[in-house]
Amino acid sequence: MRKFHVLGAVLLAVCAFGALLASSAFAVTQWLLNGNTLAAPIPVLSVGEELFADMKGGLFGEEIDILCSFEELGTVGPGAEDLISSIFPLGGKDEGIEPMLCETMTGICPKPELTLANFNIMTLLILVGSEFRDEFGPGLSEAGEEEGPGYTTHCEGVTDTCRSPLGGLPTTKITNPAENDVVSEFEVLSEEKPGTCVRGGAGQALVNGSDLTFSDEGVLSVSDV
Repeated sequence: MRKFHVLGAVLLAVCAFGALLASSAFAVTQWLLNGNTLAAPIPVLSVGEELFADMKGGLFGEEIDILCSFEELGTVGPGAEDLISSIFPLGGKDEGIEPMLCETMTGICPKPELTLANFNIMTLLILVGSEFRDEFGPGLSEAGEEEGPGYTTHCEGVTDTCRSPLGGLPTTKITNPAENDVVSEFEVLSEEKPGTCVRGGAGQALVNGSDLTFSDEGVLSVSDV
């Protein structure tokens, strides 16, 4: 399958899949601020850009790739806990979970927007081998049933919803390049495990990107000590 190259730096959130967890089930992970443990949650901001692919999401059922920019507000700590409290367009206002403003890169998608669907905004920092990841829980449908988290693409005249399977909840790879705050690499719906879409069925959704999360209170990092 082809690979996607995402333009830009980005935010806190979603990636590979929970089946990777077993080797580090007992690891103790935590968020740090200026190298110190956190006694209480601290506010953070994430700024991001992601490429979302929907193989049947276009106006005529063709593949679309849309590039979306956004910001997130939330908290990290104490310990391994973190929270996304709002997602809104880049440079926009904090008004809860809002559609992302996007640009069509492939296919026909007039006035593209994207809305995250059924995300459990409580996440948890975990260690998979030697790799830090931020794990999302399942979302809830309108009927209150568990569903895999995903997203809805909006092109003028057509929408499509894609999500990850419940057996493969998304995580985000967390790194600290040069100890300069936290970068999250997105593989929410990866080439190894693509998501399912309403219009195209199984194996029709991919996401790729990365993001930057930071705090006004100091430098963020992660630790397994």
